[in-house]
Amino acid sequence: MVTCWRSSNEQDPYIIFSNDFGPIEGQPLNYTNFTHPVIQQNLEILQLAPDLETRYAAVEQILLLLAEQVPNTWTGSTPAAVAANPRVRNIKDWTFPDGRMGDGMPVAQVSWAQVWLLDDAALAAERAAREGDE
Repeated sequence: MVTCWRSSNEQDPYIIFSNDFGPIEGQPLNYTNFTHPVIQQNLEILQLAPDLETRYAAVEQILLLLAEQVPNTWTGSTPAAVAANPRVRNIKDWTFPDGRMGDGMPVAQVSWAQVWLLDDAALAAERAAREGDE
C-alpha cells in the first residue's frame, strides 16, 4: 500500500521530527506509527542543544535510521491549489515590505495579510471593461 502525507516544511527539525515520529499514543501527526529509541534520543538533543553542529549530527542520525528502516520518499511539496471567488484579490501577488514581489503561493500558502476583497462597483466596472475588450 502506498500513502502520501504532506510532512512539514522548512521549520526547526525538532518540530518536524517530534510531530512525524513522536510517541504513537500521544502524537496524532505520527501517520506512520513509526518510532524508535534512536529517534527519541536525538529528539532530546534537538530540543535541548543550541549548538548547530550538534543539531546537524542529531538530524543525520535520525535520517540514517529512516533511510535504513522506513520506506519513506522525501520529495518536494504535495501539489495543492487555492481557489477563490473573483472578488478575492492579491492571493498570489503579495509584496515584501521593501516593495519587492513575493514568490506567489508556494505549497498553497497564502499571505492573507495582503489579500483584499473587490467591492461591487469595482467588480462590475472590471467586468464591463473586459466585455468591451472582447
